[in-house]
Amino acid sequence: MSSASDIDEEDGGGFALADLVGAIRSRWLLIVACTVAFGALAVAVAMSLPSQYEASATIQIDPRKKTIVNVENVVADLRPDQSTVESEVEILHSKALSLRVIETLGLRQNPDFVKPSLWRRLTDHIGFARADRGAVERHIEAMDGVVVGSAPKPSEYGPQRDQILADFEKRVKVARVRNSLLIEVKSTAGDPALSARIANTLVETYLQEQIASKVRATAETTELLQQKLEVLRQKLNDAERNIATFKGDNRIFDSEGHLLSEKQLARLMEQTVLARNVTAEAKAKYDQVQELLRRGLKTAIGDVLQNHTIRLFRDQHLKATRREAELMAKYGAHHPELQKARAEVADVNAQITGEVDRILASLDTEYRVAVGRERGLEASLAALKDQQVDSRDAAVKLRELEREAASSRQVFESFLARYKQTAETQDLQVADSRIVERADVPLSVSSPKRGRIVGLGAFAGLGLGFCLALLLEMMRPGLTRPEEIQELLGVPHLASVPLLRRRSDGLGNPDEASRAVVVVPDGPFARSVRNGRHAIDMRRPGPEPRIILVTSALPNEGKTLLAASLAYQYATNGVRTLLIDADLRRSTLTRQMGHDNLPGLLDAIMGGKAFEGYLMTDETTGLTVLPAGGTGRVSISAAEALSAPGIGQRLGRLKTHFDTIIIDAPPLLPVIDARILADDADQVVLVTSWGRTARQLVRRAINLLGSNGQKIVGVLINKVDVQSHAKTYGESRRANRSRSRAA
Repeated sequence: MSSASDIDEEDGGGFALADLVGAIRSRWLLIVACTVAFGALAVAVAMSLPSQYEASATIQIDPRKKTIVNVENVVADLRPDQSTVESEVEILHSKALSLRVIETLGLRQNPDFVKPSLWRRLTDHIGFARADRGAVERHIEAMDGVVVGSAPKPSEYGPQRDQILADFEKRVKVARVRNSLLIEVKSTAGDPALSARIANTLVETYLQEQIASKVRATAETTELLQQKLEVLRQKLNDAERNIATFKGDNRIFDSEGHLLSEKQLARLMEQTVLARNVTAEAKAKYDQVQELLRRGLKTAIGDVLQNHTIRLFRDQHLKATRREAELMAKYGAHHPELQKARAEVADVNAQITGEVDRILASLDTEYRVAVGRERGLEASLAALKDQQVDSRDAAVKLRELEREAASSRQVFESFLARYKQTAETQDLQVADSRIVERADVPLSVSSPKRGRIVGLGAFAGLGLGFCLALLLEMMRPGLTRPEEIQELLGVPHLASVPLLRRRSDGLGNPDEASRAVVVVPDGPFARSVRNGRHAIDMRRPGPEPRIILVTSALPNEGKTLLAASLAYQYATNGVRTLLIDADLRRSTLTRQMGHDNLPGLLDAIMGGKAFEGYLMTDETTGLTVLPAGGTGRVSISAAEALSAPGIGQRLGRLKTHFDTIIIDAPPLLPVIDARILADDADQVVLVTSWGRTARQLVRRAINLLGSNGQKIVGVLINKVDVQSHAKTYGESRRANRSRSRAA
């Protein structure tokens, strides 16, 4: 036999998928209505939206260096990095380019862009139109000359300008293609040809803007260079004029870039050095001749001085001396020829001596002249040096002026060269981007996606329906799911009994409701009661006779019907069963069974008699019933009657005659009667109405039982709408079937 824990494990916890399915099944009309309504609304919206066509053009940031002439550009080429590409994307989406495209294509007069002027009429009344006009005019003035082409006059801009620009910006999308250097430009318009023209015009205007910006930058640079050149030219002229003035004031002359005094000093120093060399050479020759004369080597002077005359005289002297020797040897010392030869030798010697004296005098004179020239040059050099020392400060100042002039000349020439290069290459500009793909006329509608809109609308309606169904399910005040019984109340769930319907359950007479399990034993109501009876039996404390107290938290929860149905179930299965109507205040069970005019429980209590004398037996089912009674005048309340001494003993005596005694007790919250009867009960069954009785009230009713709360065997969920909550009823039925098979 399965235990209570087994039942709890079957029920599970939390709001499961099956609960959602139950909520959907119970409120499928709401879900369908939401889906159809939102789908119809989406169809209406989709059909009311105008068709839009999207065209796409692609450009590339060209990183290749474009060189027309070998001259450095004023504006550098774009670098192929992420920040550059992102900046170009923003430029493509700038208001300046957008305004140019709007004017180029005449979009202010295009019906696709001219919207109903309701907004503009409203803004005219509050002054927004004038503010928009002023803002646009200032913007156009600031952007004047941005791109090549005719710029619109500020006066042409009407109040609708800003609105058309905003509409244009919404229709144009510019985005980088992944991490590449490609930029995709997409435009949307009601006319497919117009969408392509917008995209192509925008990229063309962008390329024109790149070229124009370079031309403007070059022109501005040329103008700045020209202005700077005038300043540098004036500065250079001033520097050269200062040099000329300084030279005139200080009587400084130069030739070929050098000062005359410096050149004169250099030449004089060269002449002095040459004069010293000449003097030294003359003195050396004179001293050499003197040495030869001292040594008696007159004839050697010719070889030393390279003198031809001395050489001739020496040759004559040799010939004369040889002839003298020959004659001496041939004729003797006194021969006339010898005397003649000796005279010739003497004559040659005299000539040699005279020539040597002349040469010696000439060398002496040459030496003296050289010494005099050297001394004169040295005196002139010393005087010129003294003069240079006196003009040293002027020379230093002159060098400073010359350096300043040279620096100014170098800067001027550099700027002049750059100016000529920039001026000549001003019109030689190439865009830094290129068009990779031009926009073609689109063939299909890009928006609205009518099928998607309808699908999303229907899906939104379906989702809203699901959410509403789930929300309504979760907002039920009472208990609806079996697992809530264990989670919130801490007691087992016995069974979920469906709402008793006379037609579907085969009952023709309303008075037969308490006998539904007998009249229609195979109906859903009877099966659920049977499942509840099995669950109660599984929790029976022992085989001895027992008293089952059936009660509820509030009135009208169906506890009387279930008490009678359980009693009939036990009786038809051969169990000696007694059904007691202890609801002395209402006596609903007694009236339903037709015993309302017969004495019963209250009469026995008031008369101090045994209960056995007031029992009524149903011959068909064998069920014994103790009516509520009270046909006579009663002077005490129901609570006082049930609290009378001996009630427990009299109920104990009934156990000797019956196996199961079922007491239909009043609700727990309104009166105390059920709490009094719970002291003598063995098992307590709590009945709650499905989705109606608040959880807090059920929990409070259990708490009112105090220690008798341990006798609660479980809760019967009554009046379950099977169509609305099939899961609650179905799972409970399957669980109780498994308990029956286990039993």
